[in-house]
Amino acid sequence: MEGNALGPHTWQSLAGTLTSSTRLALRNLSVSCCGLDDRGAAAVCRALAERAAAAGSEAGAVPETAAAGGPAAAAQGAGTGVSGGLALQTLGLNSIQGLDVRGMRALADALRAPGCGLRSLDLSCCKVAPKEEDLVNGLWSVLANSLAVNSQLEQLNLSYCNLSDAALTSLAAALRL
Repeated sequence: MEGNALGPHTWQSLAGTLTSSTRLALRNLSVSCCGLDDRGAAAVCRALAERAAAAGSEAGAVPETAAAGGPAAAAQGAGTGVSGGLALQTLGLNSIQGLDVRGMRALADALRAPGCGLRSLDLSCCKVAPKEEDLVNGLWSVLANSLAVNSQLEQLNLSYCNLSDAALTSLAAALRL
């Protein structure tokens, strides 16, 4: 889908397909440079996480946070290779304009999931919505916290994201763990 300008209805349709298709064996997904905004990024990331959570339930594994209804409930098992699941290894979300709390949290929840199989994540050229430096650093800290618990990720592209020193420091500390 790279380079195609897609609207909100298309994002919702894609998210629905990612969640509901029983024959999906997707390993690589790039929705780069498609006019993706925060709502679209959140929808795609939630759909990927929900798909994996459903696959985990089919296998008889009900994550504790899912049973408790916690905020990361849908993200548990994201990226697992469980039958009917979604073993996504490469995700291209570059050039998101207006990345904000919804999109970053949905991505972080998916990355934080114990079974996340994502090996490559491209967030290059993403522009965060808040203008205040503290809020921007907070958004990148959400991502950094999820990276600290994700041992599968091998490639992370954050080029041209205009990261501050504080954001880079928190990301570097998370990647060192």
